[in-house]
Order: sequence, then structure tokens, then C-alpha cells
Amino acid sequence: MHKTVGGCTVSTPSNNQIRIERHFDLSPAQLFAAHTEPELIRQWLLGPPGWTMPVCEVDLRVGGGYRYEWAYPGKPNMGLGGTFTEIIPDKRIVQNEAFEEPWYPGGCEVAIDFNDTKPSMIMMLTYEDPAARDIALQSGMTSGMEDGYKRLDTLFQSA
Repeated sequence: MHKTVGGCTVSTPSNNQIRIERHFDLSPAQLFAAHTEPELIRQWLLGPPGWTMPVCEVDLRVGGGYRYEWAYPGKPNMGLGGTFTEIIPDKRIVQNEAFEEPWYPGGCEVAIDFNDTKPSMIMMLTYEDPAARDIALQSGMTSGMEDGYKRLDTLFQSA
């Protein structure tokens, strides 16, 4: 599978992986900060309009954890957390993740690479179970991610 969702190019390089590529007019340092600093994460990693992030905790070190909790009026909050397994400032983040209320089997490893070229961000999601990858693809996940990435596009613009 290979498709474009907004500015994202989405492909499935194997039966348990999703690869997402996107260009941002941001430096690798800005992209790294946007993915690791709670005050920035809360501004863009929200998915479709109407969602908020009342909890955003990040212990940015190998072995350190993170936890996000999203809220939407009239729906139960949704929590996700995991552990950082690799951190190369301004270049790469690798983490495992699991939803607190699982909606697909197993966990997922997320590797995010940042660079100065196009695409400037490549995210590889590797699921433990091929069925989980298919569930994630059918969930509308990439559309929600693109909503967040549109906010990220403007995150560092001066007021």
C-alpha cells in the first residue's frame, strides 16, 4: 500500500509496519523539540479538532517513560504511554508504545528520524501483530496525524 494523506506519504513496507514520511519547513532541532517537550507536544499532537491533552509527561532519556492522555467532550479519555529505547538529539527517537485501553493486539515500536531533506521526518511504526497494523490503518489514524502535523507546521511561527 502507498497513499498520500494531506502532506503525509503512507506506505506498508511489511505486513506489520507503517511508514509515514512528511516534509516540514522546520529544522531537525525544532522537530525534535516538538516531539520531546511537553509544552510543545500539547500544542500540536491532538488529532482532529476538539481534542485536548490534559496529561503530557516526558522523561527524555533511554529507559525513561512518557504518557499522553487525550480528552474530547462526551468521550472517555484516551491514554498512551511507553519507554524511550533510543534518543539521538535532533536526529532520532525510538520508543515503544501501548494504549491504556488497547484497541489493537500487542504493542508498537515507533522510530522517528529527522533530517534537513525532503521528507524531513520519517516515522516507522512496527507492530507486534500484523492484525494490529491493519486495525491501525483502518482507524483513520493517518488523517488524525495529518491534522496534528498541520498544527506542527505553524508551531514555531512568531506571534
